[in-house]
Amino acid sequence: MFEKIKKSRTMQIVLIVLSVVILISIFTPRGNNPVLTAGLKVDARLGSLRGGINLETFESNSASLVLFHAPWCGHCKRLMPEFNKFKDSYKGNVKIAAVDCDANKEVAEKHNIQGFPTIRYYEKGTSLPSKFVEFSGPRTASGLNDFINKVHGVIAQAPDNAASV
Repeated sequence: MFEKIKKSRTMQIVLIVLSVVILISIFTPRGNNPVLTAGLKVDARLGSLRGGINLETFESNSASLVLFHAPWCGHCKRLMPEFNKFKDSYKGNVKIAAVDCDANKEVAEKHNIQGFPTIRYYEKGTSLPSKFVEFSGPRTASGLNDFINKVHGVIAQAPDNAASV
């Protein structure tokens, strides 16, 4: 088969054109979101070229609730079942994400995460890492739900990071 490609100039050109078309389709942003999504219409990208989790989809104009955690953290381990219960039962339009900060150190640094677990609500997604409301309530599914109901729609009137809710 490779001998056929080596001998045929037409096959070489077809192979090169096909490769270029595939690369363009993979790395062309879709819609108004100028992020590389590999042409997939998904809510979040689960990987990057380096193998980490990216929050590019959360950088949109939609609200996001993000849990920054570490797998070795005891508080995080106790929170995860409640966070997952909340995430599974939540029916609103706020995007929910969990970021393993050990595997995604650059994301943790970008958002200036100092301790674990850290839960933040971003009104306009994570594109503005300094504009958030930090969760400090009960670490239960109902506590997270109450927090979302309280800040979603109210955050626009609050000054930047005025207080934790």
